[in-house]
Amino acid sequence: MYRLLIVDDLPIIVQSMVQFFEDLHREDLEILSAVSAFETLHLMKSNKVDIVISDIKMPGMSGLDMLKQIKDHWPRCKVILLTSYSDFKYSKDAISLGAFDYILKTEDDEKIVESVDKAIRSLNEEFERDELYAKTKEQLRESLPNMQRAFLGDILRGKQVSAEVRKNQFDLLQIPLDPSKPVFVTIGRIDGQTGDNLEPEEIQSIYLVQHVFEEYAPNLFRYFAIPNEPSKCIWLIQPVKSGTESDTLSDTFPDLLLGIFENVQNTCRNLFQITLSILIGRKPVIWRDIAQKYDDLCLELGWGLGVNREILVTDDELADRAGGSDADFSEEGEEERPRFERLNRLTDYLENNQRWLFFQTFEEYLDVSFDNKTPVYYRLGYLHGLASTLVYYISKTNRRAIARELYDPKRIYTAIDSKSASEIKSRFTEAALYIFDCIEKERREQSHGVIEKIHDYVEHNLMNDVSLKTLAERANFNSSYLSRLYKQMTGRGLREYVLDLKLERAQFMLLESDMKVQDIAQAVGYQSSLAFIRFFKSQVQMTPQEYREVKKSMEKRS
Repeated sequence: MYRLLIVDDLPIIVQSMVQFFEDLHREDLEILSAVSAFETLHLMKSNKVDIVISDIKMPGMSGLDMLKQIKDHWPRCKVILLTSYSDFKYSKDAISLGAFDYILKTEDDEKIVESVDKAIRSLNEEFERDELYAKTKEQLRESLPNMQRAFLGDILRGKQVSAEVRKNQFDLLQIPLDPSKPVFVTIGRIDGQTGDNLEPEEIQSIYLVQHVFEEYAPNLFRYFAIPNEPSKCIWLIQPVKSGTESDTLSDTFPDLLLGIFENVQNTCRNLFQITLSILIGRKPVIWRDIAQKYDDLCLELGWGLGVNREILVTDDELADRAGGSDADFSEEGEEERPRFERLNRLTDYLENNQRWLFFQTFEEYLDVSFDNKTPVYYRLGYLHGLASTLVYYISKTNRRAIARELYDPKRIYTAIDSKSASEIKSRFTEAALYIFDCIEKERREQSHGVIEKIHDYVEHNLMNDVSLKTLAERANFNSSYLSRLYKQMTGRGLREYVLDLKLERAQFMLLESDMKVQDIAQAVGYQSSLAFIRFFKSQVQMTPQEYREVKKSMEKRS
């Protein structure tokens, strides 16, 4: 939406032009007005104005002087000047000072609309090619590392994406890894550091570790480092193989990593007094399984290494020390992380009222939770996790008394106690539907409340300013959002409602009172009788006086 500011020292002209643009019912324009150059500059200090239409001659400060100040402070604003024949000598000066266009006052209204449309096109073109676009690209470049870490972090936490989506995201985010090739996962821990009450230099330690690794990393592999909490870092590493090399590199590559991380450990200890433990995944994993590998390494880092310091080992060596294989170590925990990731997504879908996505993920979550291959204590944990989420949202909705009948959260836990899969699914579905219905009802009531307040204000203030900007300020909404919300809730535009109410009120006054046309004009918000007559005629194809006479004549005949 663009803001169009209309400026003229004659209020009747301003009112007429404002009404002209409002009658166009354009959703892409918000109309503002001012009756002097000084008021214009003051208004522009607190409102972003995209286009100004102004008379070139005004008392106090001329349109040209105002143009200079606008271009000095708001160079992107497009200024369209209106001029008479006697002002023609100013036109060239106006263009040289940066006016977007000038229009003779003798031209018809369509010429003004055409100029405004041209200004909008120019604004769009500038946005794509000028400094703002370049600055946006620079900000994107600066935020790229965070976006890269966020996307890969989601994958580590179990988010599943298709190979096509993964490739597109890797290309878009310029992630220096091959999305189609397996990856080695390595996790590092700064020993003795916890996430609570860390000093600033301790928080910086993990970035020092990353920097040291970069110094030792050869050109034999690609990698990406992801800080995880102040004391941990994950490295995703892929060997760079030439076409003549065999896949045996995968067998020897972990030994290369052991040597590199040994150097990293020594440098961190000797230069920065940082003791570092490293756990290297011996075998590369495909991207679909990377979350499970990451989860296994986290568990091994905490349970297998415990409080030992400066450990440097691969996961299979650690499993051998414990008397079992890597597969034995992680067998019971398989799919644990993806399940909890599903639970996180279910919570997000509830919070954001995404019903279809919730029930799609809900089915997947219950399917794996009822899987007999999963140990009983894990299955109970997953079910109680989902139950806790549902109970939390039920408690919120019950406290607000949104529904006529409150839902008893005990029904969820009694279903779990029944140990019946069908009963659990039925009760959980029932609870989720209750939550979604309450969320929808509350949002609908809130929206209707806003609409009712808007209607009440307009009905009692029709003679005052009831522009979109004013109504948005009273509703504490952005103008564009209020416009969309109103249309979504009522099926018609907010401006259309205001104009219909003005017409209805004016018709009533014309027939049920002896008020003069100029008084009726003011009563429905028109300072200019001419603007009111023009509006009225555009709606009913006759002037207000003609309407009054025709209707009263018809009443007499009947």
